[in-house]
Amino acid sequence: MTMAAQERRPEHISPDVWLRVGRLSIQQLVGQLTAFGPFMAQRMAGRSLEELVAEGGVGMVMSIADLPHGFLRLQELAVKNGQIPLLLAGDFQRGVTTVGPAGIGAPCSWNPALVERAARRAARQMAIAGAGLTFSPVADHALDTKQGRNQEGAAVESPLLMGDMVAAMVRGYQGSALGPPDAVAATLKHWLGYQYTHGPDYTDSGASRRLLLEDCLPAFQEGFTADAAAVMYCFTTVDGVPAHASRYLHDLARSLGVKNLIFISDYTGINELCEFGIAGTPREAALRAFRDAGIHIDLNGDAYRTYLPELVDSGSLALHDLRVRAAEILQLKADLGLFEHPFKYGRPHEAAALAEHDPVMTELAEESIVLLQPRVPNPDVLPIPPSARLLVTGPLAASKRDVLGEWCGNAALPEYLDRVVTFYDGLKATWGSDNVAYVKGADFERLDETFSEALARAAHATHIFVALGECWDWSGESKARLMPKVPDAQVALVQRLRETTGVNIIVSITAGRPLKIPDVMQQCADAILWVPQLGTHAGTALANVLSGQKNFSGRLAHALPCHEAVTSGFSHRQPRIGRPSLPCNPQTFEYNSKGWGAYFQELGERGSLAEYHHGEGYSYTDFALTHRMLSGASLSIAGGTPLIASACVENIGTVAGKETVQLYGHDTVAEAVPRRLELLAYKQVDLAPGESVEVSFAITPDMLAQYGIDLAEGRRPRPDLYPVYLFIVRHAGEAEAALFSAEPQLQFVLTR
Repeated sequence: MTMAAQERRPEHISPDVWLRVGRLSIQQLVGQLTAFGPFMAQRMAGRSLEELVAEGGVGMVMSIADLPHGFLRLQELAVKNGQIPLLLAGDFQRGVTTVGPAGIGAPCSWNPALVERAARRAARQMAIAGAGLTFSPVADHALDTKQGRNQEGAAVESPLLMGDMVAAMVRGYQGSALGPPDAVAATLKHWLGYQYTHGPDYTDSGASRRLLLEDCLPAFQEGFTADAAAVMYCFTTVDGVPAHASRYLHDLARSLGVKNLIFISDYTGINELCEFGIAGTPREAALRAFRDAGIHIDLNGDAYRTYLPELVDSGSLALHDLRVRAAEILQLKADLGLFEHPFKYGRPHEAAALAEHDPVMTELAEESIVLLQPRVPNPDVLPIPPSARLLVTGPLAASKRDVLGEWCGNAALPEYLDRVVTFYDGLKATWGSDNVAYVKGADFERLDETFSEALARAAHATHIFVALGECWDWSGESKARLMPKVPDAQVALVQRLRETTGVNIIVSITAGRPLKIPDVMQQCADAILWVPQLGTHAGTALANVLSGQKNFSGRLAHALPCHEAVTSGFSHRQPRIGRPSLPCNPQTFEYNSKGWGAYFQELGERGSLAEYHHGEGYSYTDFALTHRMLSGASLSIAGGTPLIASACVENIGTVAGKETVQLYGHDTVAEAVPRRLELLAYKQVDLAPGESVEVSFAITPDMLAQYGIDLAEGRRPRPDLYPVYLFIVRHAGEAEAALFSAEPQLQFVLTR
């Protein structure tokens, strides 16, 4: 009997996997903890990826060209040489060759079921291409609009909404089990608060543990509850300790109950512990990453492959711990079915499916577009009639690359970029090439040589569509912007068009982060659309909603600021302060009144720093919320019957539409400073003209759970004598307006 067989097998490792691990040399064990792409293998290890695969020196590969054939050649090499099957991983977050909306876009659908369907479709693409693990979904959201990774992980203000989206993506990727052909392993990232820096990447998060637990943790918890297979660390520090060496973050993730959770480093994240100044050598970095952060996979760093054998030989690490760590990787591969079917991933005979039209991605793109203006339906503006003569202009109007955004898989490669439907393409296909003219008019930061032609063409149009916003590479990793805004030249384009013609001007803003919509644009444009980077079928989705074939149903998952200098702190979830611009507590009215002090001196007295609010969006019809009711005046945390909050929703317009009814809570007094508002629940309803329906929400104590003064007590309901206000509204702005008014609220007391 081998030494490995005599060692105690962990309960979450199958006997077969434990026997396989017992047959591996130390170098092969370490190989299972090593991930490389071809370039980084040569650069960091001085070896070709093929050499490492043949000798068992790598267990996960990435950045493989010529999918699926390139991966299959490597897998054949591993199998031929008797090595453990490889796992291909990658940043295929939205698909491989055809992609859906970016991370900042899909949550604006407020439709987790649709997001799950899109993720399932993306997983099928990944499996055909060869990827069995994806570095997605992103569960941490951005605090600051300067942050470049808003685009990837979104700027979703509500932990509830973010958690629903994350869980939906995990379910879509993994299905009910990892064994079926199209199931791929999901990786939650970036654990725990990568995007909570104020601007540049890679710095200290600046977030307190309370902020991380209240804002970031809930979305990860939902992903873990959905049984995500892996988690990737963030590049930043928490309480002065880089995530890649944080025992606190490791233990916190372990406490959430996933049996075989795989911890993955970010790209060379282990090596960077030396730059952070907490490890003097790469050897020390490898030790801390393995011992303290519990990392399984060293991503492109080569620290594990180089130093773990030596650390075991010297007694700094136990061989048993190395075997367990490798066994957990093998268990994931077993769950994916790679031992029985090593060529499960990478199916050239199905490659035609990668080029198929993707109705689910189109539908998600349609539902991610948000109509911001007009707020009241105006058929003279939208939808655009079939007889219209359109001028299409602006820097994003005919751009294929910019509507994809960053992290778009292989969709931006030359051989696949032609599949992208630009805004101009989509409008031309719907209204006909004879009725649609395109003139660029402006680049991203300057009016270009075609500007005069755009003005001349405007005189012959009945409608002008102006596509504005950010270049695709203005957002992404290491893409912080000091002053994120719509560039002045683009604003000037709209102004000059308005001066030239009296026809309807429809403006779309496409960006990888929330932006201030300039006041002058709100005055000059007849309609304004928030059009996040929609992916391959962007133009088709846009044309479908502008023509009225599909009604607008998107709602902002993130507020848009009231001023370009406001890059953070405009969320409805801001913690309350002692000197607010408008008071929440009636007991303070006596001294906290107009003229008492200048709190937001540059912005005036505002209840919110949002111009367009969380959950806001409009359509071709209108809805009314009436008859708000609450079934009781108290709710016991001991259990029993939930309270029921309800309202009547009526479509008071002339066309069918979808409304997202939102329930917000405001805790008047709490043990620790409460948020101004918290999204507690939401429901979408489809209504025909004149149709009405009662929407109800069951209020349970867990929905009111909070952290108290002692974080170690965890998040739980905390009864007190003071009421909780409830607001059944169309968006957070309506809840804020009601909160700051003297109108009676739905309210109840949480009791023991």
